[in-house]
Amino acid sequence: MRGLNVSHVAVIGGGRWGAVICSVLERVLPESVPVWLVSRRMPAERVPRRVRRIFDLDGLPDPDRTGAAIVATAPHDHAQTASRCLSAGWHVLVEKPFTLELGDARALVERAAELKRLLWVGLVYLFAPYLSVLKPYALGKTHWRLDWCEPDEEVRWGEVKSTPHHVNVIEDVFPHAWSILRGSGLTEPLEIRRVEMIDPWSVRLQLAAGQAALELTFDRHAGFRRRSIAIETDSVTCELDFSKEPGIFKVNGAVRSAPPWNPQMPPLARELSAFLAACAGQALPDVPVDASRSLEAVALMQEATKAFVALQARAIAEVACDSDWTPGLGRVLFEALSREAAMAGLRVSESSDEGKALRAAAQAWIWRNEDVFPELSSELASVIRRSSFLAQVRDRRRQIHPHDTMPR
Repeated sequence: MRGLNVSHVAVIGGGRWGAVICSVLERVLPESVPVWLVSRRMPAERVPRRVRRIFDLDGLPDPDRTGAAIVATAPHDHAQTASRCLSAGWHVLVEKPFTLELGDARALVERAAELKRLLWVGLVYLFAPYLSVLKPYALGKTHWRLDWCEPDEEVRWGEVKSTPHHVNVIEDVFPHAWSILRGSGLTEPLEIRRVEMIDPWSVRLQLAAGQAALELTFDRHAGFRRRSIAIETDSVTCELDFSKEPGIFKVNGAVRSAPPWNPQMPPLARELSAFLAACAGQALPDVPVDASRSLEAVALMQEATKAFVALQARAIAEVACDSDWTPGLGRVLFEALSREAAMAGLRVSESSDEGKALRAAAQAWIWRNEDVFPELSSELASVIRRSSFLAQVRDRRRQIHPHDTMPR
């Protein structure tokens, strides 16, 4: 594609999304532009033909002035990896969530400004042309509803997508929701009014933005895929169901013409093309992809996550004893510990013997005060003993059962 003559492109992270990015880059980049993949995970037979795979960032070439790096590692690695890439001279796009902590996000923005490097966040829905049909209805006194539901596992972009247990539902979905709202024409600053736990793993967020009231619902274990956004005013209701892009658009229940769509350039291809063009010196798009313009998303995500985790800890603490345990609470407990294990550089599968032992050990720690875990590695045992989530559970149980000498 013309205008994308950058010196090098590097993709850091060889998971599902890293593989998808490589496949899109093959289509949008000229053959003359080298593409590098930094990954120890991706099997050699799955590395695309024109991609050069290496195992460490230190093996990347000099990016010159136009080198573009795309960070698609696990979210808890984003801040460190992006910082290393910036310091090495690369322009950087970090996939969502940008960072898990607002302080890390601000530090990266400051570092990019200091080094005069581009720093973008991978908010792909800012490049979804079909959201433009909502913009005529976005101003004034409105009520917005956004539903995001998905099954535990589905095939997307030719790759199996499974629920990522190392981030919670808000960290996983809220950056998408923020970009959907901005792409649909909502411009006022957002503030969180209420966080509700629908069931132990799904959440409803109530927000406000100027005269607009918003309700966002996220469920990663719904058993089906649904992406829908609706805007209501006193006189009209419009809804876009984009579960299958570009979606079906209705106004007052009547189907309108198909939303804008180019199957040759879906949102991810448009986003990557815009980023590479900017790295090559072309004008920036008029959407808030620059990290300095999307810090609000990180701040709101962190605020909502803190509130939701507290609700989940309370739900577990209120169970009288482990005989009253439910599968839903077990899933919440595993995801909370998996997230904390990832922070320590550990990855655990829910269906593995290790994952089952981790959950059982946490339950024993909560109800029977056990702190010896022979089924766990010393690293995972340390995760339980140091867990801030389990500490919240215990603190809540002391409030509920103030006369207990230890958790039951």
